[in-house]
Amino acid sequence: MRKLINAICLLFMFILVAGCSKGEKQALVKFVVRSNTPEAVVRVMTSFNNEPILIKSYWEKSGLVTVESGTYVRIGASCKDPEVLLTTQIYVNGKLKAERDANSNADLVCQVD
Repeated sequence: MRKLINAICLLFMFILVAGCSKGEKQALVKFVVRSNTPEAVVRVMTSFNNEPILIKSYWEKSGLVTVESGTYVRIGASCKDPEVLLTTQIYVNGKLKAERDANSNADLVCQVD
């Protein structure tokens, strides 16, 4: 069911991108965070949110970004437990552009253009 909802959201976003003016280039960006410890609380910050999000185990968020020269997106995931392995990923237009695995703190920055 979750995959169906994600597929519908992605289709809707692609339709929105197709309807944009030709002078403005946009990219579909998806952030993914995974934890190897399901009960651990992970704090997530991205280019899309101003307040931290608290998650457990798995989280993803997609959105459109206007692409200009030097456009970057970022994601940061942190956990107080130093034994928790975190994986952060950034996808741009469906392609994995950056990935990081780290214990306790996994920050990632990716240039979109």
